[in-house]
Amino acid sequence: MAITAAVHAIGWLVGSVVLAAAQPAAVAAQPVAATVSIPLVNRAQLETAGLTLYWQRALDLGKGERISRLSRIEENLYLITNLDRVLTLDAATGVFRWDATIAQPDIRLQGPTHGPDVVYFANILSIQAFDRINGERTMKWKEGITPASPVVSDGQSLYFGTTDGRVVNMRLRDMLMTWQFASAGMVTARPMLLGPNLYVISQAGHLYALTKADKTRLWEAQTTGPVQSTPAIYGSHLYVSSLDQSMWCFDLVTGRTLWRTRLSAPLMEDPKATAKHVYLPVAKHGLYSFNPDSGNIDWHREDGQGFLAEHQNQVWLISGRASLLGCDKSSGEVRREVPCSADLWVSNQDDDAIWLATTEGQVVCVRPQGAGFLRYRSAREAAGRNTPPSTRPASRPADQDFVPEPATKPPVDRLRRSDAIPPVGGNTSATQPAQP
Repeated sequence: MAITAAVHAIGWLVGSVVLAAAQPAAVAAQPVAATVSIPLVNRAQLETAGLTLYWQRALDLGKGERISRLSRIEENLYLITNLDRVLTLDAATGVFRWDATIAQPDIRLQGPTHGPDVVYFANILSIQAFDRINGERTMKWKEGITPASPVVSDGQSLYFGTTDGRVVNMRLRDMLMTWQFASAGMVTARPMLLGPNLYVISQAGHLYALTKADKTRLWEAQTTGPVQSTPAIYGSHLYVSSLDQSMWCFDLVTGRTLWRTRLSAPLMEDPKATAKHVYLPVAKHGLYSFNPDSGNIDWHREDGQGFLAEHQNQVWLISGRASLLGCDKSSGEVRREVPCSADLWVSNQDDDAIWLATTEGQVVCVRPQGAGFLRYRSAREAAGRNTPPSTRPASRPADQDFVPEPATKPPVDRLRRSDAIPPVGGNTSATQPAQP
């Protein structure tokens, strides 16, 4: 076991040296080698637990720079540092795509969120858009409107909450505001687009379903306490965790409360919804698994800190003692445990991949053994698990009032060519992707 750990440590060190030469000049400024004393996860222990190290790499960070957030959206893995720099990797291979400094340090970034071919970041000073593939900045907009939430886009408009308690629609072609909606409380959570509708929740716990075309209010619902999390949508259900110590489930069509389950502490984290489970971590209390139809607590693990991914009859969690827990989905009983040194992770509701990272810049992707290639799935395909409302509330405008979105041409992505086959483990190539 000691020999295996030593080999992995040497592998990380070699990978860091090779990858340093592949980073652009902006990344190489004041370079500091990533910490490599302890491998993030041991390959042999992974294999014993039925997992495989799909890819791994070590990033070079500047002096005093640390990874503070990790986010995966569709084909990209975004690593955001304490200096408000974004490093973007291909999620399926770990290959470096691009990096950009979005704002000055200590200015909180909202996002990332994806549009049809760009990624958006917002802060109190501006909204910026970058090409998802090559990182070219395509927009930097700063006017009198100050975003308070991440922005979402359908390719025609931007939708976001503002610091003065409004939700606005900004038309992309000329950045003119086409409508604004006054909410009861500031909207800081990411708005949710689904079909012709927009769903937003305020910090005061007011939930609105609006038509994105003209802000017609389809319904309004409310929790009994403030909300600091982003709701989850699966099928025709919308799940909200609230500081009133309750998990709420609302009907997406009517806004009717389907169930409410009270716990013993304020709920501040985002719920994660899958076909048969809703997962919620609660600080100092562990992780809960709810039945999505009844709201009953199927199981609770005090050592669970976060949901990672599901695979067949097993769900993978990150524990408070920095280990991966492979648990039975129906009972929560631990079947496998793998020690790791991850500080950051991604909650992945779309497939079986697990992404882990350390603040010092080590990043790995772990998958079940025998899993097929991790292929890119577009937002529209992934959104197939969400069922747009089919029952028309009386307040919904007629179909002829809705202008369908034009078809968008997908960006050229050379990492997604038919001859680009992702690795099944080990270090990735240090070669950066060719620009389209």
